[in-house]
Amino acid sequence: MHASGVDVRNVLFSKDGLTMVEPRLTGRSQDRTYDITAARAFQNITDPKVVRMEGIEGRVSLEDGSSVKLESPRGTYDGNQETLRLEGGLALSSSKGWRVEGSTADVALTDGRVAGKDGVRITGPGATITADQIDLTDNGHRVLFSGKVHLTIVPGETGTTTDPTP
Repeated sequence: MHASGVDVRNVLFSKDGLTMVEPRLTGRSQDRTYDITAARAFQNITDPKVVRMEGIEGRVSLEDGSSVKLESPRGTYDGNQETLRLEGGLALSSSKGWRVEGSTADVALTDGRVAGKDGVRITGPGATITADQIDLTDNGHRVLFSGKVHLTIVPGETGTTTDPTP
């Protein structure tokens, strides 16, 4: 894992910690790069590697040349574990035409694993999948759905790809 750095436009100091305006976190892990930004972030002085974020947007580029855009109203970056917990609703959109929506997700920036446990809806070329939980591993090449899982396939609307990778 190689974190290229953190870029912060404005920093405000208070007795509770730092408030950062438009922070940006970039890095590289294996064959993947990531670029995460937030409208605001809050860093507590007692645990400076844990940062609460608001207005999160990001992009993860994968080894096959595809990318995933992520959006969430809030989340927490844990620099100790190199994880990002997205909360309050989220959307992941792949360059292959798939979209994942859910309530929460845990993203491991070191290995690209994404786990959602509070319901998920995936839409893409000719298919919709809903499930209670999702676990994406192996750069999205392996997807495990669990709980109540429902798949709808619309014949003739599958587009040109048969890859269900979000």
